[in-house]
Amino acid sequence: MAERRQIQVLLYRPPWRNGQPYFRAQQVAAHFRERGDRVAVVAGPKGWRSLMRLLLWPWHLIRAQLVFLYPQPLLPLFALAAACLGRRVVIDHFVSYVRMADVWPRIGRWLGAMERAAYRRADAVLAHTGSVADALTAAFALHEGKVRTLYSVVDTGLFAPIYAGRAMRLRQELGLTDKFVVLYHGLWHRWHGLDTLRNAVASLVGAGEPVALVMIGREGQGGAHERLVGEVAYSELPGLSRWPTCGAVALLTCHVATADLVRP
Repeated sequence: MAERRQIQVLLYRPPWRNGQPYFRAQQVAAHFRERGDRVAVVAGPKGWRSLMRLLLWPWHLIRAQLVFLYPQPLLPLFALAAACLGRRVVIDHFVSYVRMADVWPRIGRWLGAMERAAYRRADAVLAHTGSVADALTAAFALHEGKVRTLYSVVDTGLFAPIYAGRAMRLRQELGLTDKFVVLYHGLWHRWHGLDTLRNAVASLVGAGEPVALVMIGREGQGGAHERLVGEVAYSELPGLSRWPTCGAVALLTCHVATADLVRP
């Protein structure tokens, strides 16, 4: 049997939070490294480094055989350039919106056409839910099998009972030992339905229910029943998510339709 050839994998501009790529990108990078492949993860541009990082794009592209790209205004340009050079392209469509025009209405027809072409030229498109996969297929007229659903997973080695002690200490620090806790960890864009979630919890509190909402990712002042926690490392999430057996639910939402409050 011939020895498998090592490949160079490029994860270009994945979402970056708290000084590291978001967890899904970390998992993809770890998978290819375990296979023995070389992986480069390039952060998105920030500040004065923006132009330099953009100019280095051809260098990263020339060295890679497989390129992962993520939804952003310049995705069509990167995807079509990679495809024209014969690179295999995977678009990790981790967001809940389908087209850029859904969140940036003034995107323009020409960029919308480039976006459609980029998705059709890609070797594969990854979606995080079946409904998003169906919507992508319809919106860009993609052939069957182009979009693959890669559901978010839970590492049972991290989200385990061994973190119960840490979780109880956090509940005490936040003053939530006697509360039914709803936990949100995610991005804070308007399409994530946070207003619906916050209004739902406020309604329960107004009805006399002992409910509290903990939101990770942004510091600030919320309602009396809300706790806003700043960015935390992914390794710290188990302590925040693994609450003791006193009746709490962790709600990690990515779409308004998932904002359901259910008692255990």
